[in-house]
Amino acid sequence: MKLKLRRRRDASDEGTAGGKAKVLLVAMLLLSLVVVGITWKHARSLVFYSAPDQVFQPRAKMDTTRKIWVLLTGQQMPKPRIDVDPSKYELPFQQVSVGGSSSRLPTVEEKRIAERKAKSQRRKDLKETRGKTYVLESWFIPDLNPAGLAVLIHGYGQSKADLIEVAAEFHDLHFSVLLVDLRATGETEGREVTFGFYEARDVAQAVLKANDFVPAGGIKIVYGIGTGAAAILKAASEKKFQADALIVEGVFDELRHFVDRRIDMTGIAPALIGRLAMFWIGNSEEFNANAHNPVDYAKRIKLPTLVLHGSADTQSTLKEATRVAQALGTSAVSIKGAGRPIANTHSDDWYDAVKTFVAQIPKPSVDEPLEELPEGDLEGLIDAAPDSRADR
Repeated sequence: MKLKLRRRRDASDEGTAGGKAKVLLVAMLLLSLVVVGITWKHARSLVFYSAPDQVFQPRAKMDTTRKIWVLLTGQQMPKPRIDVDPSKYELPFQQVSVGGSSSRLPTVEEKRIAERKAKSQRRKDLKETRGKTYVLESWFIPDLNPAGLAVLIHGYGQSKADLIEVAAEFHDLHFSVLLVDLRATGETEGREVTFGFYEARDVAQAVLKANDFVPAGGIKIVYGIGTGAAAILKAASEKKFQADALIVEGVFDELRHFVDRRIDMTGIAPALIGRLAMFWIGNSEEFNANAHNPVDYAKRIKLPTLVLHGSADTQSTLKEATRVAQALGTSAVSIKGAGRPIANTHSDDWYDAVKTFVAQIPKPSVDEPLEELPEGDLEGLIDAAPDSRADR
């Protein structure tokens, strides 16, 4: 009798232990699903811009409810919009469409039709956009006696309007300037960003168009900041364009560092979801996110390159800039106290560094005439251009 009772008790204990194991297994499975869901939301919030009229609020200014929501779902950047133009600095400019035959912007009705089509074939459209050639809306700022042309490429969460101060500095160095809105930014269509991967195609497209504006015997410089710098280095490493020199500012060395910083801004530890977020980004956008590393692209580039970093830049580090510079066979130039872009807060330091660099760029030989300028009367623009400031 005692043996039967003992057996029943042992069986009961085994059943209880098995039940606890099942509960633990289910709990772990649910926790895994929650982590995967949170990571997926964070990845999407990085890849997709929200509506341009949405206000981006720093975490420090959020209430508790909003902080928890952002921690669990990520925080989208609003699609960068154009609030100012080069006339802010009394710079004459012309609207230029890169990759299109006209500079005309789509009407409101045309935008609505395009949005309806995008919604009706969401998956198909997403795949098409990755290989799509966008019409990049740009500004061309002429100079009276140009020493060359500078092509300006913005970074994540920016548009060409955020680089007007940089354009003004290049203009003072007697450069004509082409400012470009990459895909999903400003006046260019789209919502998805890939932190410089597919944007490298936009850069190649813009630099090719820039040949129309380079003066005979002038030099062509391609400048980029943040993810724009990453796009430039990728395109240059693949020999997708020709230029005389590159200038990269605030560049990250590996995409995972950029992603970790953006995740950290939401309040969640990047160590928990950073790697998985990289997987989601690469999987959803169909590229190897772990291989999108400017430090690797830099090893294949032979062009003269200036690497700039502002010590107060919170979106990149001097260590990253130094790694990229070393891969290029040069040294990073750090501007003390400068943020992003450096020209906005430390224009004199930026000007001096770039002027010194430009003086060292070999002048190209003129073997054949350049193509004619695109349609549009630039003569009036150039005649109306104010004098550049005197050399400092």
